[in-house]
Order: sequence, then C-alpha cells, then structure tokens
Amino acid sequence: MKAKYLLLAVVTIALGACSSSKKASVSDIDGTWTIVKVEGTDLEGDPYIGFNTTSGRVYGNTGCNNLLGSFDTNAPAGVLSLGNLGSTRMMCPDMTTENIVLEAMAKVTGFKKTGNGYALLDSDGKIVAELQPRYKEMKARKLDGEWQIVRINGEQLPSGLNSEPKLIFDAEQLRVSGNGGCNTINGSYKTDGTSIEFSQMISTMMACENMDTEAALLNALEKASKFGTIPNGNLGLLDDGDRLLIELKHK
Repeated sequence: MKAKYLLLAVVTIALGACSSSKKASVSDIDGTWTIVKVEGTDLEGDPYIGFNTTSGRVYGNTGCNNLLGSFDTNAPAGVLSLGNLGSTRMMCPDMTTENIVLEAMAKVTGFKKTGNGYALLDSDGKIVAELQPRYKEMKARKLDGEWQIVRINGEQLPSGLNSEPKLIFDAEQLRVSGNGGCNTINGSYKTDGTSIEFSQMISTMMACENMDTEAALLNALEKASKFGTIPNGNLGLLDDGDRLLIELKHK
C-alpha cells in the first residue's frame, strides 16, 4: 500500500513539474502591462506596453512618447517577435526612461509567466523587462475616503501650492470633493466594474499664483474612464488607452 502511495506522489509531482514548465502562449499577454523593471532596475515615470492579440498591434508609452509596433500572433508558445517597434518624437526634459525601455524592447525574443505578471526575455533567456497588470480590479466601495494626489499625468506635484491636492470620495452618495491646489472642487461620479465617470465637476473661483496643477487635475478627471489598483498599491485613474492620469494614495 505504501508503495502505491509513493508511486502516486511521484506521478503527481511529475505532472506538476510539467504544468509549471508549460510555456505561455501569445494570447496570455493580451492587454496592457506596466513595465516595472528593466534588467532588474526600477524605472522612473510610467512606461507601459500593450498587446492586442486580435490585430497583432503593440501600443504603450515609453515614459515620454507613445510606443507603437506589431508582433506575430502566430508565434510558438513563449516566443515574442516584435516588429517595426518605434515611438513618436516628442522631446521630454528627461529621456532616460525612454532610452532604457526602447533598448530593452529591441532585445525581446520571448516571454514567460511570473508570479505577478510576465517577464520579457532576450535570445539567451535572460529577463530584460518585468511586466505587471496595468491595474487590478478594485471594489467601488474601496474608493470611499480621502486620497492624496501623488501624480498627475505621470508628473509629481510642484511644491509651494496653496493647498494640498486631494480627492475625497463618498461611496454612498457617489459624490467627490477635494482640492486642486488652490480651489475646492465638487462633483459626482458613477462606476460600473472598472469603469468610472466624473460629472458636474465645479470649483470655487479663487485665483492663485500657480493654477497649472488645478487645471491639469480637472482635465484629467474629465478624461478618466477606468480605475483600479496599480502595481505599487496606489489608486490609479486611467483613460480609455490605459494611460495613467491620476495616481492617488489613501490617507
């Protein structure tokens, strides 16, 4: 009897090993992913890459410019063949992240599943970039409370603002209030799954020395269409193209 149990255990372990070593198929990477690391190093900014496995289109952002290209949707499991990968030509104050991302993507020939997402591999099987889901679903009731605005459009907020930029969600009344760095803002919102829509946003009319942050916040709220938990655990408000518009930290 013990011999039978031992044989069963060996077979189970063997099957588990085969299952764990199974290569991911191209269809598994469909969607948008945050590029959290390149060759083990954390990145500044908010670079991301997306794969449309229906059209074979690559899209995303390098931290400055939009990323675009194509990939072979019929490639064997574990193989990722990126073609005609390029970016738009806007100049940003710091192009470091963009250069790192583009250099890494040029090396990609494969991919594999990891605990938190996927790793992109070079021809030697070395990890060149680590990807995590762009955002994870978050229950609408978890929005309730006060949130510090950390970044708007990927940029940290300037110092010296008249008031601390923040948003306060009332999940029961579906109301949102807060401050844009100068004026108090109020409005309403509604959610459906990971979708969010802000409406009737109004603000007081006080004039401050720096109104750019407030204008950027109101513009971002108008464009926001999705919400969820981003890889660092904060709340993200994103647009239809999965661009992170506003990053918030619960207070």
